[in-house]
Amino acid sequence: MKASMNYLHDVNNIMDKINETTIAKYETDKTQAIGDQFHNVMNAVTDTLSNRIIELNSDVKSLISRAVPKATTINELIKEQLSNRVGMKIKATKDTFPYVQLDDIIERIKQIVIEVQDV
Repeated sequence: MKASMNYLHDVNNIMDKINETTIAKYETDKTQAIGDQFHNVMNAVTDTLSNRIIELNSDVKSLISRAVPKATTINELIKEQLSNRVGMKIKATKDTFPYVQLDDIIERIKQIVIEVQDV
């Protein structure tokens, strides 16, 4: 009888160790699964945000060329071209043209506008 009690005790200890090992392994797997899931979610969020940032950057880059209205660009070209002429003064947004050059100035403005529209 004593031998069976010792045997029972040894078997019980072995079973407890197996049970402890199984529980520890399960808890480790459970923790690992949560950690993996956390990293997967963080990677998905990071990828989504990165894609959105790239998308917004491309939108901003496409808007940069339109930041200055075309009329302003044309006016600046006209102002630059005409300010190089002798006897012509351009101050701020006011222009002073010699009357004798008026027809020539009108033609040059037309040419500049046509060149800009072709671009």
